[in-house]
Amino acid sequence: MTLRAIILGFLFACGISIITYFNDHVIRQTYLIGNHFPVIVFGGLTVIVLCINPLLCAIKSGAALSSRETVVIIAFGLVVCGWPGSGFFRYFAPVISQPQTMYQSNTAWKAANAMSYVPGVSPELGEGHIRNWDAFIRDLESSGDGPLYVLRKAFPDNIQKVIHNAALRGRIQSAERRAVQKALNSLLDQKSLFMKIAVQSSPADPALMKIPELSDTSAQRDGRWFSRRVLEKALPEYIVPAPEGEGVLLANGDLLHPALQRLTHGAGKSGDTSIPWKTWWPSIFLWGGLGILLALASLCLVVIVHPQWKRELLPYPIVRFAREFTATDELHHRPLVLRSQVFWAGFIIVFAYHLVNGAYVWNLTFIEIPRALQFKGLEQIIPNARKFDYTFALITYPYIYPTVIAFAFFLSLEVSFSIGIANYLFLMLFTFMITRGIMMPFNVSLDPSNTGMLRFGSYAGVALWTCFIGRRYYMNVLSSTIGLRRNPDTPASAMWAGRVLFPLLVAMVLLLRTVGLDPVLSSLMIIITLLMFFVMTRINVETGAFFIQPNWGVVGVLMAVFGMGAIGPTAYILMALAAAMFTMDPRETFMPFLANGLEMTSSRVKKYVSQRAIVLTGIVLCAGFGIALFTSLKMQYTNGLDTQDYWALNGVPKYPFKYLTHHLSELSAYNELSESVTMSGFERFLHMNPNVNFLGWGVAGLVLVIVCSLGRLRFSWWPLHPVAFLVWGTMPGCRMAFSFLIGWAIKSAVVKLAGVKGYRAVKPFMVGIIAGEVSVMIFWTIVGAVYFFTTGMIPKTYDIFPL
Repeated sequence: MTLRAIILGFLFACGISIITYFNDHVIRQTYLIGNHFPVIVFGGLTVIVLCINPLLCAIKSGAALSSRETVVIIAFGLVVCGWPGSGFFRYFAPVISQPQTMYQSNTAWKAANAMSYVPGVSPELGEGHIRNWDAFIRDLESSGDGPLYVLRKAFPDNIQKVIHNAALRGRIQSAERRAVQKALNSLLDQKSLFMKIAVQSSPADPALMKIPELSDTSAQRDGRWFSRRVLEKALPEYIVPAPEGEGVLLANGDLLHPALQRLTHGAGKSGDTSIPWKTWWPSIFLWGGLGILLALASLCLVVIVHPQWKRELLPYPIVRFAREFTATDELHHRPLVLRSQVFWAGFIIVFAYHLVNGAYVWNLTFIEIPRALQFKGLEQIIPNARKFDYTFALITYPYIYPTVIAFAFFLSLEVSFSIGIANYLFLMLFTFMITRGIMMPFNVSLDPSNTGMLRFGSYAGVALWTCFIGRRYYMNVLSSTIGLRRNPDTPASAMWAGRVLFPLLVAMVLLLRTVGLDPVLSSLMIIITLLMFFVMTRINVETGAFFIQPNWGVVGVLMAVFGMGAIGPTAYILMALAAAMFTMDPRETFMPFLANGLEMTSSRVKKYVSQRAIVLTGIVLCAGFGIALFTSLKMQYTNGLDTQDYWALNGVPKYPFKYLTHHLSELSAYNELSESVTMSGFERFLHMNPNVNFLGWGVAGLVLVIVCSLGRLRFSWWPLHPVAFLVWGTMPGCRMAFSFLIGWAIKSAVVKLAGVKGYRAVKPFMVGIIAGEVSVMIFWTIVGAVYFFTTGMIPKTYDIFPL
């Protein structure tokens, strides 16, 4: 790891952090990262190998970057890929800014007072903020003086009549609760009323005597918060305190705040592109801090597992491609691929293929080479299978992705066949269940579902099996972490990673505690989130699958275990917002990037990563966050949020509140809402209401993985790898299934007909396919950027990988 490689690698990482948001959301070209085989990184690799190094060699002998230096530069680029795209900043600003806008036009959210359960956002009272409605109405009606009397007299006559009738009946109905709640919230603007209530409280609280001036919108908001605090102080036996915290939503949910208005619409005529850091800081501290802690915890886990995975001889296919592509001869230190005609054949064929299709998208030609096969007639004979969202990708219009075919060729036949056939097996399961009236929803992450729990069980099974295989090593890491003897084959870096990991976990729990999420739920949420990242990393380094969507949600799992009543609305919305940013679309999550990056910097002889590489990775990781933060916010305040990215702007921010509103209605219908709001800590375990049906699906997924893993150990003929049960029924799995099967078929034929010699002969061709595809993606991205800067217009978009 030379100084030149470190400097160039850091500059490369900074460049990725700077240009990704511009490319993805300003000129809207194909995503530069998009998955765990990022175009910007491996396109940069092809530029170095095919252009920069030959140029340096021509200028001065020995000036070219060595294979080792090139791989280090690429590794640094991988490290930051978890930030600027879908890993975090694609969703960060929309998730904390758009719910306020949606709330104004969504009558269901307003009727449920959904915002009142978000810490620090709304002073209004939700239905669950009255501890005991029957007691509250009864005492409100019978009070002859004091705060309750003042409050009752302030209600309009029709509401007083509702209160009177409910008190006579001894029970208030749901419609009456909503009417009283709405009237109570409408009183919050009356400062004189709450001054009287403050005076009537016994003893009067001097802090409540200071009422803000109501001269502008911000002060009006403060005045309503004053009224809410008065109610909490004067009527503590009836009013639940508002959830405390800052930064959950931008500007604490103030829709009219200038920071939020400029973010949504951009600089416009004002030309003001400055970033209001003071307004942003609470949200950056909360969600950005959680992101950094998760990324550093992921780094610690990678450092711990890396030596064991090396002993298990996991192939790291992405790293293998980088090393194959940069391999040099011993005499001239020139890339071997440059002298391979087979490599250039694969490169030119794929480059030309996408050059023609890209020209068609840009209306430069009328010729288009089909990118999918067409079997539309099959729809008529599979009517039930058509109900699955991605039957078209499996049966009707199977896509052909050259890079996926090439990666499948590098994998073992068992793995490529399992990934390819898995989604056809899922389609059979889906059809079988549908014909028996059992619904199989495609992607529900904030609520439990049978398909989600099935895949979660499979993820849990892989995690358990992985720990079982390396149990001696992991136990020694754990014991040395707490001060016991460390075995010679356990590197000191793994021990120290374990010691750093625990404070990071504690810090995440404490950070979430600042917005009211109790340690029990936050600990479980963090552990399950890291489990998801861990298994995704295992899939990536063992199989080479670079586009992974788990299609199960952390919140959905906790809902299946606890039930909404035990979780409560405030805890639910906090976990749902965290899920929206980190696990709803984890196609670019940190850990697989870190695993491949550290493997690239490690020695092939030693089974662990150097401490210098680990420290540099941590520095680059944190620096990448800061650069991507500034760049993305600057472009958003210049151009506004990307209105064409419907999923990030309207889909992801909507789902947490959509599901929250649904659950609020259910809890209200069963008169469990107030109890749910006041529940905390280990009290949740006493009120757990696990869904046995969903948990049964989870057990089924775990059993499938364990049985499959045992079958691979005991029987040489066993056809399936456990990865089949991790990728089946997911969007990337369905889109890429056919290509994996093509790669499996090609390798099977080559090995059977020509043996190992034939495999080695074809391998450069597959390397050329991958290099050609990422190169042409970089080419069309550059064309789009030149078009934008030349004309000022948004260019055409030519996508190669699925989005």
